[in-house]
Amino acid sequence: MGHLDETLVGSIIDHETGTGKLDSIHHMISKDEEISILRAPIGHREDIDRLIWPYEKSGRHTVKSGYH
Repeated sequence: MGHLDETLVGSIIDHETGTGKLDSIHHMISKDEEISILRAPIGHREDIDRLIWPYEKSGRHTVKSGYH
């Protein structure tokens, strides 16, 4: 595989325009994957990342929700 920087998600995001730039990975993905990536919303840099478990209102993982 190429350089590590080429495999990071940040390397395919144009942070100025908030859009994807897939030139560096175009040869590795299908047209359907490209469309899916370009449709995915890109968050704002000032937003804080956090883990969320979507199967609980609290956003926290529970054994019960994991089991279901």
